[in-house]
Amino acid sequence: MRVVDVNPALDGSLQHSLDAAAGDAGRMLRIRPGPSGDGYPLVEWVLSPLPETCERENLGLAIDYRGAGIPWEDVVRFSRAYPALPMVLVGASIGRDGVIPAALEAAPNLILELTSAPADERLAGLVARFGAHRFTDSAEAIEAGPWREAHL
Repeated sequence: MRVVDVNPALDGSLQHSLDAAAGDAGRMLRIRPGPSGDGYPLVEWVLSPLPETCERENLGLAIDYRGAGIPWEDVVRFSRAYPALPMVLVGASIGRDGVIPAALEAAPNLILELTSAPADERLAGLVARFGAHRFTDSAEAIEAGPWREAHL
């Protein structure tokens, strides 16, 4: 399985992504909001009907800020707007970002993709507190349906 990229700001991109997912190309769609990505904000009125479609089609949604600072308020608000949709956040600085515990507490459907950095005691503490299911080595490893049934 692989992640299928979608730019909801382009006409036809959502349908193209759904067609790829239907052909078993992937069960996770990836968006790239923000200035380092495709330039749109992570807000419901811009991205709709993408999250609703992901929920209906049993797809997960990966959010990749492409190395830019993560706007945690936007990520948590967006995740909470779609509580049944597993969302994988790419690029979070687990060892350095102090808001991660609050974000995981506030948004039970938020999953953090781990970087290639070695695991440390901070990550171990987060896993002990929130569970290993809230972390993944790769967005490609998450199957939305089984994850949702087991953890939401």
